[in-house]
Amino acid sequence: MKNLKYILLAILPVVLLSSCAEDMPTGELITYPTIVFTGENTVTLAPGETYVEPGVDAFQGDAVLPLETSVTSRYRGYSGSEVGSDPDVYYVNYTATNADGFVGTAARTVIVPPIAGDMVTDLSGMYTATTTRIGGESYSGMQVMIWPEGGNTFGISCNIGHFYADGRAFGTADNLYLGAGSTITVNAPGDYTFTSGFFAGFGINFTITSMTVNAATKTITWSGEGNFANSVWDVVAVQQ
Repeated sequence: MKNLKYILLAILPVVLLSSCAEDMPTGELITYPTIVFTGENTVTLAPGETYVEPGVDAFQGDAVLPLETSVTSRYRGYSGSEVGSDPDVYYVNYTATNADGFVGTAARTVIVPPIAGDMVTDLSGMYTATTTRIGGESYSGMQVMIWPEGGNTFGISCNIGHFYADGRAFGTADNLYLGAGSTITVNAPGDYTFTSGFFAGFGINFTITSMTVNAATKTITWSGEGNFANSVWDVVAVQQ
């Protein structure tokens, strides 16, 4: 009897393991849609140029899938089916769904720049900025856009020179860190007034307090402050 008990105890774990293995589900191979661009992922147009789609296709294996396209923008809240003509950074969003219901997405960035102004009465243009928080860090190479809003007023993509959104890489989602809504009004050469930009990610405002423009060097220098701690910035932006 002792020998029989030992044999049963020895084979019992093997039986249990075998039973578990038989109950385990088998895996299935999932093929997600693949979206392939013709041309570059980022396209920069010349001022006044119209965007022409260079080509995009979606596949599941060798099978071609239909594509859905939508367009949004970074600065001015655009949403539509085509890239707009107003100066902005646009995202052309592509979506494909395969036969199993799995979704693939991709996006192309299209930059529509404003026509560069004379830097006297017209500040429009693309700028490369260095933005510095006084007593803190500094970031260079920030891309700032200034566009005409009508009359002598101009919108600006971020009135602290993209310090948080691009310098600190907080991201572009919903413009949370871009100081949305800020404007510059040219009352006369050298005379400017400003409206605040709102940073939704922080729930605070930032306002430009002073600005100088050097048309000869195509440089705008401004300072400003926000209603939160350590909140004084200097920005130097050179028109491209």
